Amino acid sequence: VYLSIYQCKFLNNTATNGGGAILSTTGGTLELGLSLFQGNQATNQGGALLIDNYYATFNNAFINNSAEQGGAVFIDANAVGEMSNCTFSGNLANKNGIVGAKQG
Repeated sequence: VYLSIYQCKFLNNTATNGGGAILSTTGGTLELGLSLFQGNQATNQGGALLIDNYYATFNNAFINNSAEQGGAVFIDANAVGEMSNCTFSGNLANKNGIVGAKQG
């Protein structure tokens, strides 16, 4: 599965477990660019994104997202990828910082 998302806004979404806006665990590829993630919440991991596959994310803004772990993004143990030219502002997490990662 290949999913490409560009120039989108994900605003004020919630998830009871992980990935307030996007939960990507299909084993495929997730590519995100030029998008805004603002005000998203997850009870557990990844206020905006929970990723557990191959990913590339660039030129995205993560603003005021929150989760227990990885306030903006949580990268799980099987994920491989890169982030570049992203903006992080006002994100909150109780554990594992704004971009949290799980070792495999």
